Amino acid sequence: MEPMPLYMVFLQSFPETLILIYLGLALTGTEPPDRKVILIALTGALLSYFVRYFPIPPGSNVFIQLPVIAILLFLIGRLPLSLALVSTILGFLCVSSAEMLFIPLVADISGISIQEALAAPPWRVLFPVPEFIFLILLIVYLRHNRVRVFNRFNVDMPDLRIYAQPLVILSLAVGLVVLGFYCRFYINPETFRSNSILAVLLAVILVAVLLSLALSWKMLSMASKDKLMELQQFHISNLQEMTQIIKAQRHDFINHLQVIYGLARQGYTDQIKPYMNTLYKDVQVASDVLQLAVPELSALLLVKAGVAAGRNISLEIDQQSDLAALNVPSMEIATVVGNLLNNAMEAVENLNPDLRTVKLKIYEKPEFYIIQTQNPGYMPPEIKNKLFELGFSTKPGDRGIGLASVKYQVEKHNGMVLVSSHPENGTRFTVCYPRRRGA
Repeated sequence: MEPMPLYMVFLQSFPETLILIYLGLALTGTEPPDRKVILIALTGALLSYFVRYFPIPPGSNVFIQLPVIAILLFLIGRLPLSLALVSTILGFLCVSSAEMLFIPLVADISGISIQEALAAPPWRVLFPVPEFIFLILLIVYLRHNRVRVFNRFNVDMPDLRIYAQPLVILSLAVGLVVLGFYCRFYINPETFRSNSILAVLLAVILVAVLLSLALSWKMLSMASKDKLMELQQFHISNLQEMTQIIKAQRHDFINHLQVIYGLARQGYTDQIKPYMNTLYKDVQVASDVLQLAVPELSALLLVKAGVAAGRNISLEIDQQSDLAALNVPSMEIATVVGNLLNNAMEAVENLNPDLRTVKLKIYEKPEFYIIQTQNPGYMPPEIKNKLFELGFSTKPGDRGIGLASVKYQVEKHNGMVLVSSHPENGTRFTVCYPRRRGA
């Protein structure tokens, strides 16, 4: 390829890469911190500068630059790899389409051919300005109106297998765009028998790209529905547990009333007070849980308390924060806490009765909202290091959503999940959500 002057990295390549990334993120409804996006764009632009010194055909640098940008979004932007790839490819397809539209238009208006513009640095800088302005306005519109084409596929289990076939199709679309770009800007039209042949070729490429996008959207839509059904089953199971717990609590409440009535009838008034004190402790725990500003989480904790009691597990809830200002969807918080509690209760259900204890603590610090579970039992390093791998479980069978979803749900809101395990102190999962947006 033809080398690029270093100053063009900052005047053209960097803005173009930055727009590409922001456009892809806007289409997928993802918003990493701006400083990370700028760092990724600068790295991608510098990479493009050095790749141009390789003896490769014009335009083929895309097949090196795009995977690197996706990997940087995965490593630095903390996006799931599948979502990073989809965002990068969508951004590239949009930028390339705008480039194929605006550059010939600017060439016709200015009377300067594309080859002349590539040879003259001032024109090389000015040619993409209308395209950049249009794309920046498009990004502002998409983010302001929350127009997210692929946001519906951002399911709670970022399974790369779901995206495998759509990614292959989108990659083929990238290849077609590169081919069209090469034919349009680097091949002399006289090479073809007539300009109409070139126009037909570009039209065929455009139709193929549109069909690729439509097919990818359809495949992701079907995969999203399957994952949505899994989530609905998860929440339905919680509702079924709630129904069973309410029935059991109603039955227990009637029994307690009968006991109190019997003690009063027989004159054992001194025994009524300690009996009611014991009942009041259970009621007080439920009252504290109901003070949470997240109704779905309150309902979930009441259910889990009943489930734990039915499995002879002591669930201690220490609620020091109501999470009122936590800017995370309530269903996602319930999913995270539900999975952590399920994991903790499964870990202790086969232990001795005196060790069947699970502690849940909800509190806040100046920088974080913290949700923490703790239970007896030691987790060796070889297991701890694999906990968040998709599909990994120490239990047999299909484990459903699991800890991989917990990590994904927390990190997409710039939070983090910490795990510690000690033979004497047990195992602790700590979820930290930043109190400030973008922290």
